[in-house]
Amino acid sequence: MQFSTGQEDILVPATRGMSDGDAYDVAIQVFPDGTCGYAVNGVPVARSEVSIDLSQPFRVVTEGNSFRTQMLIGPVKIWTEVNLEYDWALLNGEDGATSRGR
Repeated sequence: MQFSTGQEDILVPATRGMSDGDAYDVAIQVFPDGTCGYAVNGVPVARSEVSIDLSQPFRVVTEGNSFRTQMLIGPVKIWTEVNLEYDWALLNGEDGATSRGR
């Protein structure tokens, strides 16, 4: 699985079940410092090191590259504050995780 801010690409190992076609949730969090956090199935897995320019508009793009594969997206939720549903502190090294990914 790859996440990108346009300036930085982060590769995160796929979880079990993804290759079986199981549904999974992805969360993308833009933090006040312009870095981006990524969570899969409720678990934070990476945070960018490069900040995006928050004074400019930005968008989320989802895409996939698999031959003859149907990709379903939804539902999509957008919020304007840091979503505390995710324990983003896990990416600060308290449990041995790194900001670049697990």
